[in-house]
Amino acid sequence: MKKTILTALLPAILLLTACGDGTSTFRLRIDADPQEGGTVLPQGSIRYPAGSAARVTAVANDGYVFTGWAGAATGANLTVTVMMNGDRALTANFEKLTPTFTDPRDGKAYGRVTIGGKVWMAENLHYATGNSWCYDNDESNCQTYGRLYDWNTAMAVCPEGWRLPTDSDWNDLVSAVGGREVAGGKLKSKTGWDDGGNGDDDFGFAAMPGGVYIPIGVRGRFHNIGTEGSWWTTTEGGRQASGPGAFRWRLRSGYASADAVDNDQSQGYSVRCIMN
Repeated sequence: MKKTILTALLPAILLLTACGDGTSTFRLRIDADPQEGGTVLPQGSIRYPAGSAARVTAVANDGYVFTGWAGAATGANLTVTVMMNGDRALTANFEKLTPTFTDPRDGKAYGRVTIGGKVWMAENLHYATGNSWCYDNDESNCQTYGRLYDWNTAMAVCPEGWRLPTDSDWNDLVSAVGGREVAGGKLKSKTGWDDGGNGDDDFGFAAMPGGVYIPIGVRGRFHNIGTEGSWWTTTEGGRQASGPGAFRWRLRSGYASADAVDNDQSQGYSVRCIMN
């Protein structure tokens, strides 16, 4: 009789032995490719309860950029969730950055820099398109300061693989260099600013004072070259006197700080693209 009972219970005993406390688990193997490109959190080979959700984050090392996931998840979001309904494998792919990026639309090369884990162009965009201007309609100013764009144009003007930053992206940038009170001095270029406004350029962002375009009259008006640089974000603002608004970030001569301003979308400001 005891033998019969033991035989009947044997499958359950084996299951409990394999699963410890009776809860089945699956293994998630997490890798980075190449290994020197970055880290993945958590790391290694980890067991999770069956049916649970594993949350994994990729962090690129300096000089590399995260390009996407392979295996149990796809896409380019830095953090992904993997449902553990079996043993899974997940790889975070990284790519070594070259010092420059060439815009295939016009062949212009731009420096790029990593600040706070995000890759930015290290100079203002200078891609000629409608509703964009060289300061004073002088091409030499575009060569030095880049073009000025209205907001709708700025939203779509960055080359493939890049985008117009959000207000949150700019907040992250400013936080990474020490906060609003000091960001102006940290981000401004070492030359090109009037009235003693040059910065330290500690992070290689090299912000230049490209000025402002105001669409008044037939030709419009240009202001503040040499003393002010402003860069559009994707973040919409409130209603302005002449139309809808959007936020720009501003650096000025005479100020070590950086601030965000809500302005009319028809005005022309500089663009700094951020890598997707």
